[in-house]
Amino acid sequence: MTGVLAQQLLLARLAMAEGKAGAGRAIAGEVSRRAGALGLALHQKEADALLAG
Repeated sequence: MTGVLAQQLLLARLAMAEGKAGAGRAIAGEVSRRAGALGLALHQKEADALLAG
């Protein structure tokens, strides 16, 4: 599962870099939610950092 979340974080970064902030925020929000539910603090912190800007 950690590999999937890492890939989704990369997709979120790519979307934001391409000017699709809404899509990037949606993906990062979902990663944060899933990582939190699984207790994966590192992934959750990274997703939250993307959401914070």
